[in-house]
Amino acid sequence: MLFQISKDKVFGGDALTYTFQSRALGNTWATFGVFIPPNADRTKPVPVVWYFPGIVVNYHAGFARGGFFDEASKRGIALVFPDSSPRGTGLAAEKVDYRLGPGASYFMDTTAEPWCRYYKMFTLITEELPQELRDEGLPLDFTRQGCIGHSGGGHTAMQLHLLKPETYFSGSGMAPMCDFMASEIGRSVIPQMFEGGFDEFRRFNVPDLIRNSSGRKLNILVSVGTADPGLGPGRMMVENLENAVAEAEIPSTDFTWEWDEGYNHSYHYNATIASRHVAFHADILSKISPGPAVNKKRVDLAIPPWLTRSIKQSAPLPEYGADIGTWIESLANTHTILVFIHSGSGDEQVRKICEWTKHYVATRPIPDEEILLIDVNGHPFQDAIGVYHATVKSMSSWPLCYAHHLFYGGVNNLIVTTSGVDGRLGRPGE
Repeated sequence: MLFQISKDKVFGGDALTYTFQSRALGNTWATFGVFIPPNADRTKPVPVVWYFPGIVVNYHAGFARGGFFDEASKRGIALVFPDSSPRGTGLAAEKVDYRLGPGASYFMDTTAEPWCRYYKMFTLITEELPQELRDEGLPLDFTRQGCIGHSGGGHTAMQLHLLKPETYFSGSGMAPMCDFMASEIGRSVIPQMFEGGFDEFRRFNVPDLIRNSSGRKLNILVSVGTADPGLGPGRMMVENLENAVAEAEIPSTDFTWEWDEGYNHSYHYNATIASRHVAFHADILSKISPGPAVNKKRVDLAIPPWLTRSIKQSAPLPEYGADIGTWIESLANTHTILVFIHSGSGDEQVRKICEWTKHYVATRPIPDEEILLIDVNGHPFQDAIGVYHATVKSMSSWPLCYAHHLFYGGVNNLIVTTSGVDGRLGRPGE
């Protein structure tokens, strides 16, 4: 189940951030971004292009700095930005080498201990995350997918297209790692990641996949800046990929090289070429027959477990189904109340909660901003609450991401509950 952290309007579409507990990643929490273009609709879902970042960054690098949204909005392309590794595993091995660990998974399913307990990123991006997005009911057409990647993520983008051409119809690399197995990083981390070492990884290595793709239609774009420091020995290994393309006699219509004078390996280069890469995928995916309409999201009223574990309840929760107004009346004077409101509650339900909160504030001496209304899906109820803001200064509406910071900021006497569409209360997680 996905929990929405934020929602921002950008280029007419929506930039959404979600988190969920990933089975593929050993039940750690995975956070990622999604862009939905303005033309997307459940009856006409739009093509999906994935973006895979390089190492030592997270999903936010491409999501916030990649420069993809303008062209994606114009071309009707949805974008998904997964994180670059599991987070919070507690593995001691993660502290040994920055090239393998947080931010550095290379989007692979590892088979060697201890990494195999958590590092199943290939399963995450190809199976679990697409299913979570389907269950969320977003207007995404997973019958039309492509992949973009930067640096090490560029290797992943090409790899997925070559491994699963019937699922990922196109792959493009921005200053990509072109031969991971021959690179200095690959020679260091592959023996740690895979029980079978290089022999096991070879079937995922892009030059080897290219050599085995003869006779198959490919859609690959590679862009490299001429001032990229990765062109040095043992790094991106561009020449190895060039040789593989020549040996397999891949035509230029199937594999396009772009060399950009003076550009390096930075996200400034990413932003410069982002629209070209989005357009490349849009041209290909627009020629594929659309998939079926998307079913509406199944509604769950729940608070993320990572949130409830951070909370120490200082007063008993009401019985499930209790009336929120009656419960507020029964509380002691010094409690901070955090009410999670389901998005489906609607304006009328929000007004009721505001009225109850207004009464509580008026009758009890509590400090400012100690009653917080938080939508379980992250949407602030600014309009509805604004009606009462002038007289109820201690009430505010916070999206879910702020709640996380709030808990770690040391709030005392916190009570957490949920309110459904009928104003009845439930325990966290129900």
